[in-house]
Amino acid sequence: MTFKITDQHLFEFHGQGYTILRSILTPQLIRELRPATDAAREIAYRSTVMHQDQVLRPLGDHASELDLTPFRHYVEHPPFVDAIHRIVGPDAELHTEDVGVLFEPRDEPMCTNWHRDISPPEKKWDPFLRQMAMRNASFNSSINCALYADSCIGFVPGSHSRPYTEIEKQVIDAWKDFDAVERDGAPMRMEPADKEMACIETFRAMPNAVTFALEAGDMVVYASNGLHFAHRAPYRKRATLHHNPRVPSRDKWIREHVLREV
Repeated sequence: MTFKITDQHLFEFHGQGYTILRSILTPQLIRELRPATDAAREIAYRSTVMHQDQVLRPLGDHASELDLTPFRHYVEHPPFVDAIHRIVGPDAELHTEDVGVLFEPRDEPMCTNWHRDISPPEKKWDPFLRQMAMRNASFNSSINCALYADSCIGFVPGSHSRPYTEIEKQVIDAWKDFDAVERDGAPMRMEPADKEMACIETFRAMPNAVTFALEAGDMVVYASNGLHFAHRAPYRKRATLHHNPRVPSRDKWIREHVLREV
């Protein structure tokens, strides 16, 4: 059955900051993409930089090593293109070279802190103007498309359109980086099982958080300036396509109404 976008998807995205598009990929696309992401995983796992083994992006930087044809078929998939035009904007663009792949960690569990995706240039904007722009979920939309079951991402619905609450600030400030980092001159280390449980507790400490529970072929479109979290474990195989649509009209609006004021 061919996926169809509905008004409910639009209400969810603009109201709570995310919507899940169930079974938007065809079995044929999944069969084509899985071996392509296996090849990408081999490249990512060569990295010796902490956590870089968990992502390869953008794939355009690896065009000499990978066959990008399956990813081109993905970004040209008509139900996908139609959904993004309806959800994000009619001029939203999907480019093969922008796609990345998120993997399971090679060695140990890991998680991020709860955070918003705000780029360094955006951090320099006037906070009020930035908050006004971010109230629109399509301001900074991201796409995760699962080729295997993926429940790695937590999200706080509605958080894209407001500042942090006091409780949310407390959870964020209580974060302990569970990886080997310098703390008063000594690295902090945890056993993998202890680290995994600490990551789970970090997720559960955030009020009103939900999990993006994706099955193979499902996609979530979400406002990445909303409060979110990632928890990954080596035993949970992951190959999730991740990228951001380009939206020329949004960029033009930012230049004219936000950047000129900075």
